[in-house]
Amino acid sequence: MKENHLEDACLEWLAGLGWTCVEGDAVSPSSEPEARSRYSDVVLEPRLRAAVERLNPGLSPGEVDEAVGKLASYGGQSVVDANKEAYDWLRNGVPVERIEADGRRTVLRVRAIDPAGPNDLLAVRQFTIHGQKIRRPDIVLFVNGVPLVVIELKNPADLNADIGSAWNQIQTYKADIPQLFYYNLLSVISDGTVARYGSLTADLGRHSRWRLLDGKKVGKGQLELEVLIRGLLAQDTLLSFFQGFVAYGGAHGGATTKIIAQWHQYHGVLKAVERASDALLHRKDGKGGVIWFTQGSGKSLLALFYVMALRDRPEFKNPTVVLVTDRNDLDGQLFETFADSRWSLRAVPAQADSREDLRDKISGSRQAASSSPRSTNSHRKPGRPLCRCYATEPMSLSSQTRRTGPSTASVRISTPRRARPSTAWRSTCATPCPTPSIWA
Repeated sequence: MKENHLEDACLEWLAGLGWTCVEGDAVSPSSEPEARSRYSDVVLEPRLRAAVERLNPGLSPGEVDEAVGKLASYGGQSVVDANKEAYDWLRNGVPVERIEADGRRTVLRVRAIDPAGPNDLLAVRQFTIHGQKIRRPDIVLFVNGVPLVVIELKNPADLNADIGSAWNQIQTYKADIPQLFYYNLLSVISDGTVARYGSLTADLGRHSRWRLLDGKKVGKGQLELEVLIRGLLAQDTLLSFFQGFVAYGGAHGGATTKIIAQWHQYHGVLKAVERASDALLHRKDGKGGVIWFTQGSGKSLLALFYVMALRDRPEFKNPTVVLVTDRNDLDGQLFETFADSRWSLRAVPAQADSREDLRDKISGSRQAASSSPRSTNSHRKPGRPLCRCYATEPMSLSSQTRRTGPSTASVRISTPRRARPSTAWRSTCATPCPTPSIWA
C-alpha cells in the first residue's frame, strides 16, 4: 500500500459519513464555480456565505458581508492566539455591529456553524495553499467552507515514514501556511498502522488514539485509522467535540495552549452529563454516578470538560460547582487546571482554605470552587454538614475520592447531600470506590 492508497481509503470512509470528497483542483481559484479568489485563501468563501445566510435569516446583506469578511480574512501574529479567537467566533458567533432604528449600537453573534447540523461537509485531497512556501496537505476537511481538520498521511511501505514524520510535516505546515491553522480544530496523523489526533499545540506524545465507534469502545484488532476517521470525524461526533471539548490554557500569563479531550474524556463526560441531568430532572436523588479511571489518565481535564458541559446545559441554570478532593496536593492541581483554563470555563474559579471560607464562596455564587477534606474538616463538630448552599440553581459537586476509607467517603459524600437534597454528586475515582451504593 502506498500513500495515495491510504488517501483513497480515508476518502472512502469519509464519503460513507456524508462528506463530499473532491480533488484540490475542484477548489482552486480557476475552478468553476469559483471556490476561492487566491491560493493563499484557506476559507472557501462562497460556501461560508451560503451557510451564514442559511443560519442567520434575519441579517441584512451588509451584515452578511461583514461576518463573512471578518472570518474569511482573519489573521493574527500568533497562530495559537488567532486560533483561540477564531474558535470563539466559530463556536459562539462572529461579532457584527448593528445600528438599531433608534441609533443604538448592538453586537450580533452571527453563526457560521450549526452544532446540531446539518452542515456543508467537504473533504479536499491535495489542497494547494500559498504561504511562505507552496504546500499541499494530504486531506483538509471543511465545515461550511471553514478548514477544521488537517489529515497528514505517510507511506506505509516506507520504513522511515511514520507518525513522527507526519507530525513533523504538520509543524512545517504551521510555519509555512499558518493561515490554515487559524481555524484548526485538530490534526490527524497516520502511517497506515498507527493513527493519532492532537491539538494545534500538542507535541507528538500528546497525540491520542480514538477508540469509539458508534458510541462504543472498539477492540484493539480494528484498524486505528478507520476507527478514528469513522468515529471522530462523523458529523455528529465532530461537532459535539468542537462544541464542548476544547479548552485553552495560559490564563496565568504563560503561553497559550490548546487542549482537546481524549476519547475516554469525551465518552465519560457525555455519560456523566446525561446521568446528572437524569438525577436532577427525573430521579431527583442527587446521585450523579461514578467515573473510574486509572491514575494519570487526565481526571483533572475530565473535570474541566464536565463543568464546561454542565454550564452549557440549560437545565442546570449556570450552576455553582464544588470540587472536593481527598488530598491538598490534588486540590492544588485541580485548582491550577481550572484557573489556567478560566477563559474556556467562562468563570473565575476560587479555592477554599476552610469550611467557613467554602461556605462564603459558594453562597449565591456562579463559579467553580475547590476544596479538600483536610482544609475543610478542621474543627468540624460530629454530624455537622461540610457546607450549605443557598443558591437557587442546582449545585453539582464533583468529588475525586482516591484513598479515603469507607467511613470517610460516607461522611464526605452523604452529609452535604442531606444538607441540600437537590445537590447532584459526581465522583471521579482512580481506585475502586469503597462505597458504591452511595453513588449507584
